[in-house]
Amino acid sequence: MNYEIKITAKNLPEMDINGSSDPYFKIYVDKIEKSQYKSKHIDNELNPVWEAFKISMQPWEECGAGNWLAFNGGKSCNIVMNSSLRIEVFDKDILKDDFMGLCCVKLTDLVSSKVTELRLVDRKGDLMSGNLSNVCSTGKSVLKIEVSKYLF
Repeated sequence: MNYEIKITAKNLPEMDINGSSDPYFKIYVDKIEKSQYKSKHIDNELNPVWEAFKISMQPWEECGAGNWLAFNGGKSCNIVMNSSLRIEVFDKDILKDDFMGLCCVKLTDLVSSKVTELRLVDRKGDLMSGNLSNVCSTGKSVLKIEVSKYLF
């Protein structure tokens, strides 16, 4: 299955001295430490609309060799039925980028709906302990994820 994903954010925190931020996001799959996708940063924006990207998934039933997920036809990784995506948002800076927040969504929930809204949280503790149920429970910043199916 092929999907186009568009991510926007509302009410991101002001991280720069000028009262704005230069946000971008990274997507991680399950507990894999290396990001599978990284967006471009957007200058001076607290309500960014990032460029859409594509994901492709191959269910086990179709290929018989295991499930996989690929971003923009590039990097791919193995997934399982209950795999989760972790989206981390950062503020681009000259010396060191600032962490702004994260949220998680199960891949099956994401592709079964057209629009998903998730609250960003500013802590990684629940994620590191494996407790994903609390990761999206608080915060005023919201990510909106729009999903549409497409054909190659």
